[in-house]
Amino acid sequence: MARFPELQCYEDFLQLSRRLLELAEAGDWEAFQSQLDARQALSARLEAQETLDAVVHAGLADELRLMIAEIHVVNDRIAAVAESVRDELSTEIRQNMQASKAINAYRS
Repeated sequence: MARFPELQCYEDFLQLSRRLLELAEAGDWEAFQSQLDARQALSARLEAQETLDAVVHAGLADELRLMIAEIHVVNDRIAAVAESVRDELSTEIRQNMQASKAINAYRS
């Protein structure tokens, strides 16, 4: 539970982001997609004016800024993991294509 109820949906979003990072690092992309869908559904609540108004009214703008900064850090780490995996897969695909060409050339 959030220390401040007004920040609960932001805290939930941060927790989902951390979970996404764990899944990305583990290479569990199926579970990653499921959690990503849940996080995207939650993102609409974050942007709702009444949610932002409640945070500002409670004087929690600084806490929210810190939380958003942490979300950005986690998102950057997720992006780095995804880029690394993409590069590895790209290399693997190229190697497989070269092997296929070599096999086809040998058979000819």
